[in-house]
Amino acid sequence: GDDDDCKYRIKWSVTPVCRDGNVTFTVTLTKKADGKPATGAHPYAEIVLPPSHTAPNTMAMSTETQPGVYTIGPHKFDQAGKWYVRFHFYADCEDFPEDSPHGHGAFFVNVP
Repeated sequence: GDDDDCKYRIKWSVTPVCRDGNVTFTVTLTKKADGKPATGAHPYAEIVLPPSHTAPNTMAMSTETQPGVYTIGPHKFDQAGKWYVRFHFYADCEDFPEDSPHGHGAFFVNVP
């Protein structure tokens, strides 16, 4: 999918998901303008089970394993349900002006 501002193409996968098990996300981020890897994005995941239950703090880390490819984890889903996962990129930059690299994209993860 695309990020909220249509700056990036986001491709993601996750290790097997089960309640109370550690999971790791792999996120590939490319720039929509030229298709090149978005390096140095330092992504993190904001994880919420609506309306307001946040995932436990697992001291997750982000590692760029190759240009524009990141592993983010571990994370833990401590309840069954349809979780909202929002990846944040270049969070140390302001969300404005328009050419700021700051971005985010959201997806759902179903936890049995």
